[in-house]
Amino acid sequence: MITPKQFTFVFLGFMGIILIISMALYLLDIPYTSNDVIRQYQMQKIQASAPVNIIIVGDSSAGLGIDAGEFSKIIGQPTLNLALTGSFGIAGSYNVMRHAVAKHPVKTVIFMHTLTTWKTPFSTQGFLESLDKLPIGDMQNAYKRKNAYADILQAALNPQEILWYIQHLRGSSAPLPVIGDDYFVQHDDQFSNGKKTDPGIFIAPRVERSNRAALTVIGTYCTSHAIQCLIVHGPILSLVYDRSRPAIKRIEERIQQVTGVVFVPFVSSVPIEYMGDTVEHVAPAYKKEMTRRYAETLKPYIKN
Repeated sequence: MITPKQFTFVFLGFMGIILIISMALYLLDIPYTSNDVIRQYQMQKIQASAPVNIIIVGDSSAGLGIDAGEFSKIIGQPTLNLALTGSFGIAGSYNVMRHAVAKHPVKTVIFMHTLTTWKTPFSTQGFLESLDKLPIGDMQNAYKRKNAYADILQAALNPQEILWYIQHLRGSSAPLPVIGDDYFVQHDDQFSNGKKTDPGIFIAPRVERSNRAALTVIGTYCTSHAIQCLIVHGPILSLVYDRSRPAIKRIEERIQQVTGVVFVPFVSSVPIEYMGDTVEHVAPAYKKEMTRRYAETLKPYIKN
């Protein structure tokens, strides 16, 4: 019969093995989710691309709305579109910027997020997942955590990694999205083909304090590295824009209070027939035209 002491040793040994396996899987960085896929894709692009002067960071509104090649031609400077997803938040874009600046002679960073981003609380997971080998820096102060390193350890020692890996091996997890035209391929049901209709939503007139704090950290970084950082909204369905003008004005007033970044007062309000699978995604056929619209708007702000 097993004694309590023996049971304790067996239990602790079992838990130790579980945690070791969890950390090993975490370090292997196997792509289980769409966030993993796009993060790895953009990080590889940073390392493999020829030197660029301009980078575009943000969420899917930027990834699906800006063609980097077309943008480069209009502006006259090599550009990379390094957009992640909304799950990473402002802090994820901050990390992507730091990764790119370490590799490229970046002069200008364009932050493009959807209008719904600003009401979303700080994404600790998005920040940590995009951190990689970067130092945490001042962003810890933005999300008010006493010990960010404890968060990293907690993420690395997550036993759920084992479950995700088993699901991955069995093929029972959700299919991963496909990369096409420098970002995820959109779903077939879109506003442009009449398979989606106006959802009747509004933009919330709120900017989370954590996002303003994160933006302040970004402004400090841009100033200290002599980088021009521009903030511009991603495209939005015109019907949503028309319903949300007072809210958008309040959001912009708060963003403009942050120093070290330049806010570009432009919202691309897009008719429903040109929209893709969400109110923030332009249809694939409209991507280059949307790129030209943003390039001509941003060109006067971008330094040579």
